[in-house]
Amino acid sequence: MKKKALMTILPLCVAMAMTACGGNADTAEVKETTVAEETVEADVETEEEAGEQAESAETDEYYEAGRRSLYGLDGAQIDLEDAHTNFTKSQELGNTDANFYLGVLADWYGYPKKDYEQARAYYEQSGDNPYARIALGCLYYHGNGVEQDMEKGKELFQSVANRGVVEGYYGLALVTENEGDFETALEQYNKVAQEGTEQLYIARAMGGLGYIYAFSDGAEQDGAKAVEWYTKAADLGYTGAMYNLGAMYTYGIGVERDGTKAVEWFTKAADLGEKVAMNNIGYMYANGEGVEQDAEKAIEWYTKAADLSDTEAGEHLEQLQGQ
Repeated sequence: MKKKALMTILPLCVAMAMTACGGNADTAEVKETTVAEETVEADVETEEEAGEQAESAETDEYYEAGRRSLYGLDGAQIDLEDAHTNFTKSQELGNTDANFYLGVLADWYGYPKKDYEQARAYYEQSGDNPYARIALGCLYYHGNGVEQDMEKGKELFQSVANRGVVEGYYGLALVTENEGDFETALEQYNKVAQEGTEQLYIARAMGGLGYIYAFSDGAEQDGAKAVEWYTKAADLGYTGAMYNLGAMYTYGIGVERDGTKAVEWFTKAADLGEKVAMNNIGYMYANGEGVEQDAEKAIEWYTKAADLSDTEAGEHLEQLQGQ
């Protein structure tokens, strides 16, 4: 608005100056026309800038809406479909960071289906996003969707940590845990859990701490600590932690044995697509553990797991239907 006001006053000043100095009227009119054209151009540029700002705001809005649905932020319910829709819209408007989360959905959550190759493509389209580089490192380290290259995975993890992004230590913890250095792995997971900012890796670092305390042979086991860390991870939406809490209550590790709570945690994980949890719920209904025995519900849950290629669920389903 300020530019337009200045442009409007300027032609009058030019005309007055030309008259005072003895200039002719034709020259003044040409000057006025030129400045008027500049005014139009300035208005066009301002409109373009406003349009770009509006589009950027829309992109950010979709992006943040996706994160709310993915992680259940600000009181929202975790909704993978809504998260996928919003990240897709943000990506289509040019937000390369949205590619990271689309990869996470395909990779970590199996939504709309488990697809490591598609996830890799999304990560690679995320530019220099450090979180995408960590996720890509995980694919190479484990050989998911790519030819396994553990050294390349390590390099990607280290490159992110070298940039001062604390989540890079999540990948390094995977390496040190796999190599049997549980003390260092605990330190690295704890660093991410305490100092990280990306919820995906914070939750999984907490899950890593839970696993080491619960099941690792190379560290002092502490069931109570394991349950504590698993619960924190589950509260952040990590389905693996939900499943493991179900297992802790099933076998009484760090807590009193409680089949009802086991089913509750398995169900939370299953509702977010965890097929092994679906299989376990089927088993519990088939055998009346933590719930009343119900063959129909057992078949229902076994079928859900089998449809997601859980071979054990398929075997249980055949046995149950054959009875």
